[in-house]
Amino acid sequence: MTRLCRQELTAVLLLNSVDWSFIRSTGDIELATKRFYDILFEGIHKSVSRKIIEIDKYPKWYSPELKKLINLKNKLYKRYKSSKCEDDYKHYAAVRKETKFLIDLCFLCCISSVELTIPTNIKHFWSFINSLRKEKGIPNTMLYENRSLDSPEDILNGFSEYFQSCYKNYHSEPSYSLTAASNLLLSNHSFTVDEREKKILALDSNKNSGPDMIPPLLLKGCCYSLSTPLCELFQLSFNTCCFSEVWKNSNLFPIYKAGDKCDIKNYRGISLVSSIPKLIESIITDELFEITKHLIAEEQHGFFRGRSTTTNLAVFCDFLSNNIETGKRPLTDDKLHQPLEESDDDNLIGLLESDTEDLVETDDELRHLLEESDNDNFIGLLESDTEDLVETDDDVEDEIIETNNDNDSDDNENRQKISS
Repeated sequence: MTRLCRQELTAVLLLNSVDWSFIRSTGDIELATKRFYDILFEGIHKSVSRKIIEIDKYPKWYSPELKKLINLKNKLYKRYKSSKCEDDYKHYAAVRKETKFLIDLCFLCCISSVELTIPTNIKHFWSFINSLRKEKGIPNTMLYENRSLDSPEDILNGFSEYFQSCYKNYHSEPSYSLTAASNLLLSNHSFTVDEREKKILALDSNKNSGPDMIPPLLLKGCCYSLSTPLCELFQLSFNTCCFSEVWKNSNLFPIYKAGDKCDIKNYRGISLVSSIPKLIESIITDELFEITKHLIAEEQHGFFRGRSTTTNLAVFCDFLSNNIETGKRPLTDDKLHQPLEESDDDNLIGLLESDTEDLVETDDELRHLLEESDNDNFIGLLESDTEDLVETDDDVEDEIIETNNDNDSDDNENRQKISS
């Protein structure tokens, strides 16, 4: 039995030995949630071994053989610097040449593997692109409201101040009434263990843990042991209409948008929610969708499961192609003339009058220019144009006559050849 299997077995045995009936008997979601997390962290402390993870200074695509070869190259270089021996240099040069070749080979292999995984795992491609960037993370000096922030505490407070200014707190009561939507109440929903197990297993194991420090990988590994207490917690939350304060917290990460990276205003915040509140959100989404799906139009694609902007574009292209094949217009003449019929008659008449006035002014200007022009010059231009036209006609007639004569001579020659 491996070490990982022993840890999982220990955690499962600890969770299965707990009596979770206190959640229902407590009646307070805050106390029940606090005790649930205490038991969970105690099990983690007893079953999961602690290990210091060292940050690798090499790129991700470096192979273990390449790392060993780089360490050997560095040792040989130090030996040569201290001895100044020619044999040590030759040994170092040979290892350096082999290292360069292996670096190029590993890089090509990494690019090939990334290209193969693009259709199935696009996140792997972008993680590789981010690993090649020289500038990573947030700069050491940030600017906000003409202030220079140098220390990590000042930068953190600057981001907090900016993100708080982007949102407003509304304390007024809603103007709508919920009496007409009594069928939308979710407090009568009863949770089942099988339902919770499906939701837990659907979590993404690659996601990070939220403020509660419980990763999705742990929830999926102990799914059958945690499905019962989570079901009781969710039912208590729905029955009491209270959401635990622990689940309301989230980690906010600044994501760079565009512009100067040192300016805090060029960042937007991304909230990282804990995994357990995500399960509750998934439950509410499914319940609301089942209740309101008959109210959603078929043309709705945004925020709809199984649909996206891609499906919207496909439906639109299909609509256009069908209308083109059948010879129909997407917009009929009635729809095009409808805005004109609904427009204000006075405004439409005013526009027509302004256009006719412009046309009258243009005609007056042309007439005035003709009156001021020299009649003799104008007649001379007309005569010269007619003479050019006559000369052109004569040239064309001569060419036609010559062409006909040539054709007649060719015909005579052909007849003579045939008769001979």
